[in-house]
Amino acid sequence: EPLKTDPILYGVPSLGLTGPVKSGTLYTWTRKIDGSEAHGAYAVTADLTDLAGNQKTGAGATGFSIDKVAPYLATGPTLNKGPAYYKAGETVSVSFTTNEDLDLSLPVVTLNTTATLPMPCTAGADTNDYTCTMTRALLGTDLPQGQVSVSISLKDAAQNTGFASVTVTLDNDNPTLLAATPSQ
Repeated sequence: EPLKTDPILYGVPSLGLTGPVKSGTLYTWTRKIDGSEAHGAYAVTADLTDLAGNQKTGAGATGFSIDKVAPYLATGPTLNKGPAYYKAGETVSVSFTTNEDLDLSLPVVTLNTTATLPMPCTAGADTNDYTCTMTRALLGTDLPQGQVSVSISLKDAAQNTGFASVTVTLDNDNPTLLAATPSQ
């Protein structure tokens, strides 16, 4: 219904909203988020007065969040094998839990060997739990021998990015006996 005066907003005075812009009975306030805002949740309510003088206090309670915290691993990463030695024919799998829900896409996880091997992720029952597994077994040509990293790239809904890694050791050499001396 039409209002006697513009609504009075509460809860976000520090954000310096501009408006309202009125279109019929719709009132719109705007502010471009520029990064100077404090991290956290904001609640917005309005006081309204209609043409008859009826008042409504705290109407239209709504809210939004400003997220300035990069996602990170709350637990993990945990490898599917310990110690973290892998050879040709095996697959590497890593599990971890993030501190928050991630963007609509899953984390990007790669095994950085002689070629960057993708490790697609699946979300667990808790949307912050992930398991990422190589799409194929390691080949001998993948193995540069020695330590390589599993890189984990994270992005949350606010487009904040985070990164983590874990080191695995690739070993495709058969053990050899260099010298043997009989004991007497």
